[in-house]
Amino acid sequence: MGRKPAKNVPWYKQFRHWNNESQRYIAAYKRIPKDSALQAEIRGYGKLCSMRLVFESNLLENAGLSEGETRKVLEDFPEVNRYDAFHKVGSLLESVLNPRQISFEQVSHAFKEQGISFDKSTPRLIFGKKSRQTLEVIQHYQALLLAEEFTLSFNMQLTLYYLSQIIRKQFPDRSDAEQKWREYLRLINEKENISSDITDPLLITEEVIRNVHKEIGEGLLKDSQVPAGEYRDDVRHITGAEIVLPSPELIPSAMTAYTKRSNASLKDALVAPEKRMLTAAKISYEFARIHPFPDFNGRVSRLILMMILRTFGVPFPVTLKGNKKHKKWYNDALKRANKDDLFAYATLIAMRVVESFQEVDENIKKAGLPSILSFYPKDQETPSS
Repeated sequence: MGRKPAKNVPWYKQFRHWNNESQRYIAAYKRIPKDSALQAEIRGYGKLCSMRLVFESNLLENAGLSEGETRKVLEDFPEVNRYDAFHKVGSLLESVLNPRQISFEQVSHAFKEQGISFDKSTPRLIFGKKSRQTLEVIQHYQALLLAEEFTLSFNMQLTLYYLSQIIRKQFPDRSDAEQKWREYLRLINEKENISSDITDPLLITEEVIRNVHKEIGEGLLKDSQVPAGEYRDDVRHITGAEIVLPSPELIPSAMTAYTKRSNASLKDALVAPEKRMLTAAKISYEFARIHPFPDFNGRVSRLILMMILRTFGVPFPVTLKGNKKHKKWYNDALKRANKDDLFAYATLIAMRVVESFQEVDENIKKAGLPSILSFYPKDQETPSS
């Protein structure tokens, strides 16, 4: 069973507890057999989480529709569930991060079974005239799907990149390494022409961020002289925040530096699980702090958060709640982050990761199946924090 935080300790001082619990759940999830009924339950839960993310993220901005109306609008979309792809590629990425445990035959088979495609295939619906609130739901969901595609493509490319580095280390002679790598690529997928010159991929890029913003904000930027996907050209401030946002002239260089820092932090946290929640908080917050677009910065920051957590192995979109209590916690966490204290925001993120897994566990318990945490390696158990 999950552990409980210490009593009489404010939520924003519970980082160690929620960070440890989130990592226990993620590690346990990765050890659930692929044909388990638990996988089917988590797969179905992921679809619900996508709808919730759109609703809750809009609610944090006092935008969008009610939860019921949001659900009704999104029912018109074709079934989109990338759970199996994320699960499979996540397992591959985990294996290449631990090269001592790697089985090239297993990885080859899994890639061939999954296939590799970097083509964008986000389903789209063409709607007639709709209210702004309805469009905020539709476009937010389409931006979420696009963000998931970018993340899945990144995870695939990162796995291939790490594999190429492992092979090149095993074959000191460059020509031998290149030949082995080309043979390996043919084993992975015979139908697609995958370049053997695979570079270290980046998840957080200005192009990705601009595309996600364009998807979510197209036609909805009132009182703005720039289109969706373009950086703001005016001075902005955040109501109630004691910070000064960068001027328009500084945004391009600020975003260049931000993406460089973010990708370095992401790669570092991939091999250091204890850093993951704090890294996710940092990358999400620093984007919001730059506030590069005229509007929708908060919602894009939470989609970036989703992308980071999916890469770290969380199998569903994580929702930061928008009700009165949690909105206060969220705003308090951001105010603390404005004073260089990211622990409250990281605590809130880790808490929501754990609560989401626990919600799945409630249904699992009703079916008499073993809990997610029952798959956590016993030799890694530590005293309760």
